[in-house]
Amino acid sequence: MAFDFRARALSVIAKIDGVYRVLAFAEQIWLPSALTVFTCSRLLEIFSSKANYKALKQELDLAAEHFKDNHINESGFRDIPFPFIATCLFVGASCAPQFGFCWPALFVEGYRGIEARLVLTSDAVVIDITDLAKPRYCIAENDRYPIIINSGDDFDVMSCRPRSALRSLVREPHYGLDWFEDAEKLAKDLDDDSQLIDTATLVNLYPNAGWPTDFWRAAVAAAENVTAPIHARALTEMAVKTFVKAVQDHGGCDESLLQVFLENENLKRALRSYLSKYEKDMATPGPAGQLLKVAFAEMEHVNLTPWTALPIDAIKTILHSECVSPYVRTVSISSRICPSDAEALAEALPPDGIDELYMFEPRTYKDDPSNVYSAVSPRVRGRMLLGSAFACSFRHFPWLVHDDNSPVRPGFPVSQLVSQDKASIATNFLGDAMISPIRLVTGIFSVMRMRLGRSEYATNSQMDAALAFASAPNSLEDAPQTEISCLPVEAYLAGSWEQGSSCSRLRNLNPGEWTMLLIRDTPDSQGLEPVPRYKIGFVEAKHPIEAEPESADTLLPEDLTVVSLEGFLRATAPEIDMGSLRPLEESLAELAKKFVDKGRLAWIGQEPLVSTMTEEEAYSLLKAALSKAREHDRPRSNLLSGLNGNLLRRASSLIYRTTARIFTR
Repeated sequence: MAFDFRARALSVIAKIDGVYRVLAFAEQIWLPSALTVFTCSRLLEIFSSKANYKALKQELDLAAEHFKDNHINESGFRDIPFPFIATCLFVGASCAPQFGFCWPALFVEGYRGIEARLVLTSDAVVIDITDLAKPRYCIAENDRYPIIINSGDDFDVMSCRPRSALRSLVREPHYGLDWFEDAEKLAKDLDDDSQLIDTATLVNLYPNAGWPTDFWRAAVAAAENVTAPIHARALTEMAVKTFVKAVQDHGGCDESLLQVFLENENLKRALRSYLSKYEKDMATPGPAGQLLKVAFAEMEHVNLTPWTALPIDAIKTILHSECVSPYVRTVSISSRICPSDAEALAEALPPDGIDELYMFEPRTYKDDPSNVYSAVSPRVRGRMLLGSAFACSFRHFPWLVHDDNSPVRPGFPVSQLVSQDKASIATNFLGDAMISPIRLVTGIFSVMRMRLGRSEYATNSQMDAALAFASAPNSLEDAPQTEISCLPVEAYLAGSWEQGSSCSRLRNLNPGEWTMLLIRDTPDSQGLEPVPRYKIGFVEAKHPIEAEPESADTLLPEDLTVVSLEGFLRATAPEIDMGSLRPLEESLAELAKKFVDKGRLAWIGQEPLVSTMTEEEAYSLLKAALSKAREHDRPRSNLLSGLNGNLLRRASSLIYRTTARIFTR
């Protein structure tokens, strides 16, 4: 198998039970060093975002169990055990909306050959997420000119060296000069030894990567200087052990003893830690529920991930107890607990519902997450992340199929985007991306930022919408957190390198549902490409409209209700201050001005960058989209083979694009 010398390796690592492991891996077509700095900064921001912390923490917790019997670095595997981490890596390595940059990475399913790639590629980005509060990074570069080589050949490359973003940028200043100023500012922010992965970590993670002798000596010296800290918690641990044994032996304990734990946070923390080490002993409904009820008393986040053998009855006992139910807002649970009994899980959640649910588990890519989602969704007011749904993002079909284009839930009212650029019309299905109204707004501004210019590295419109919505910030504040959600899978597949288009099948339009419209218009220019103008509108059908070419002939303007961006937010998120939209518009204008100052674009005319679509424009765009509805149909036989019967029946009336280009090893 030949390695492409123009590919850059991207790895996410973490220390699991004292050993560094690779959790996700991707490749990036070679880009200038300036854009490598964008990649490092973007990945560090995503992996340190508080909005992603709970999902990342759950997958890290599950990794400890996963690696007990799986040695990834030695044998490799071919599935996606940590789909949320993989999505964070793929999205972060593919776009940087703040700079108008989009160049999709290549997701790699499987990890064979990582060590060779680290040596043979021009450079490799490594992100360490052991400490989610402060992830680390490095750029491991090959000082020799990379060559194409087969993995089975003998080679001797002793030139791999880890560098900071600033040192990497200085090494190749003649590449990507248009981006150098922005990259230099980011690189200076990242030029902190505490943010860099140390040499010893890399040498131990990739022992065969051709490290110089002095690097080996430094790694050995660092290992010899490691000492184990002494913890003075013997008394607390003994008390907890005695308490657990008493409950298990007698099936309960005195309420006064429970009160001691409720009033002592250190004891509760020690109890959770002790129980997580002996989760196999927690399969008995009575004692398990009582013990964990105490451990999670009066906590907003109940993390039951370590107890994969916990029965549903015990979960219900915990979450319905008087000391837990009024306080809990977030629940994290292993999806192994309820592979087939989603209704029972819904009943186990607190009667008043929760704000967030996180349910991950390695190797769930074969599960159908829509069953769990449909049953549990009424009990979850806000964010619900399912590991199997994220795994579906890298497969051949969406995980949430709606034949009638009905909203996935009241809080997620838009399920498709129709956009026009000159004579080209594209449709993106967004239903399985689970995008809230706020993230829909921040996401569409990210799309507009990445579509400002058409220079060599400015954008790649094959997948920019999918990437923008999957990483849309979760608020309209000045410094919002990037929140990772499922990739809109049809856009991801349709926008693959082999397809060359981001279009997916247009869905039916029904009353009570919204379709977002976007027009990119460029003024006439004889010289540089002009700064584009954008028009946004939201359409609601007054009666059902079938997404077929015949509907274009009968569609009338009075069949549609067209509202502005502000009107959509007032209808779906009335609590939002409309004034908070102004910073998004100003930021877009600043980026456009920067492109003009750098000579990439020309500012022609005085029209605003963003305006509201007229009813006539919305009608014309939707009519054109309907007339082209069948252009993206494909034969079903090749695309639906291999799906389970339930999915096959639910997907029978939909047409999907051919499979994405997935690289396996």
